[in-house]
Amino acid sequence: GLRASSGFFPTLGISPILGRTYSPEEDQPGRAQTVVLGYQIWRDKFGADPAILGRSLNLNGETYQVIGVMPPGFVFPRAEEIPGSFTFARRFAPKTTNSRSSPVCAPAPPSRKARPK
Repeated sequence: GLRASSGFFPTLGISPILGRTYSPEEDQPGRAQTVVLGYQIWRDKFGADPAILGRSLNLNGETYQVIGVMPPGFVFPRAEEIPGSFTFARRFAPKTTNSRSSPVCAPAPPSRKARPK
């Protein structure tokens, strides 16, 4: 997974195929947790169900509402592909800073998949 703010997807020039991406209001502390799913997760884990929007998911012990699904073929950029002024957490983790960002669920391409547990 990846944490991203409301400017992440517009910066990349990509739009979801279902639903929406994050709003600036969702960047604020205390707001409901939201998530945008990658296409492969949506297809493989949720049967490409368009009714996924609004559904609550438990991710690392926290509840998130699904607000969107990214298009097939969309791959999150690797660290070396992102300009130096951008930094992104690569995995879901407990919140340890004052900044708020929303998790994005998307599988890494085969060469970058996480090790099996």
